[in-house]
This record gives sequence, C-alpha cells and structure tokens, in this order.
Amino acid sequence: MRQKEHSCPSEETIACYLDNLLNADKREEVEEHLLKCENCLRQTILLHGIKSETNENGPIGKLPVVRAGDGTNNRVHPRVSTLLPVEFKFHPGHNGVISGKANILNLSEGGLLMGEIKASCEKRGEDIPDPVIEGEALYDLRFALADDLGTVDAKGECVRVNKTHNDINAGVSFRDIKQDNMQKIRDYTQKMIEE
Repeated sequence: MRQKEHSCPSEETIACYLDNLLNADKREEVEEHLLKCENCLRQTILLHGIKSETNENGPIGKLPVVRAGDGTNNRVHPRVSTLLPVEFKFHPGHNGVISGKANILNLSEGGLLMGEIKASCEKRGEDIPDPVIEGEALYDLRFALADDLGTVDAKGECVRVNKTHNDINAGVSFRDIKQDNMQKIRDYTQKMIEE
C-alpha cells in the first residue's frame, strides 16, 4: 500500500493553530499545508466560524499573529493571520479583464498574502486554471474586515507568487490606498495583536 505524500493535521492541531498554541515550526508547517490542501483550509474556516459563534469569554474567533522569524513581532507593518475572502481584478498584458477571488492568509498595512486564487475571464466567463498574476497591478481589491470594522477597497501589485502543486498563493503590496482604508487595516491588525 502506498503512503500518502502528506498527512493532514488533526482537528486538534487545527484547533491549536487557531488558538496560537503551536510552536513556530509547527505553525509554519500547518500554514504551508493549508496552502496545499483545500479540504483542510475549509475545515479551518469552519472551526474558526464555530469558535467565533461559541466563544463567550472575551475576544472571539481570533487567529494567531504571524510573528517575525526571531519570534518577535517587530515589523514595520505587523502581520496577522486571517481567513478573509478578497476579490480583485487585473489586466494581464492588457488583454481583457480577469476577475479573481481568494482568501487572505495574512494581512498588514503593507499588503497581504492570498491563497487559493480562482480567476476567470470576465468577457468569456471561462475559468483560468493557472493565472499569471506576478508583477500585475490589481484593482478593485475589496475585502471585509471581521468584527464589523468595515470594507477595504484598494489597489495593489502582486510582488511574488508561490506555486505548490496546482495551488497558487500571491504576495500583494498595497498601492494608492486611501488613508481611511489604511486606518481600517491598522485598527484591525492592532486589535488582533492585542487580543
């Protein structure tokens, strides 16, 4: 019998991840797995939702803060892990409008990391299985922050792409973002860090 190439983390491990109880190496291992495994990402989103609904003591439904490599959070723009849906558009080679959807895996005032990118051609309505997004300017970048902190509308640039199996995740830097939207992100990341 062939062994699986990778084993999925247990529900207990996912719960520990959501509660920020894993050491840095294990947390990174879980995050890398979530980029590759749609089933586990769905389970994580589900568990996060259940936790948000059932936690009655203090702050609810918080995901762990992404720390710098030395275990501190001394960054110009502190990042927080999150699972926020985001929509955006871009023009690869200016050959029509491509609509994209993804989940934000982490967020800071400087930008975000998206996973599970789904793209389609607006004109033809066809899915694009392997969108070329690196180096592209993104516009109509829109996502709602948790805890009723509002919706963010921004522009950005995809500065890097990582491909694992058939999954793609992309690092995006914000460009031309309005001050009120930047303040919403700042308030959100600060709230998540303090919790």
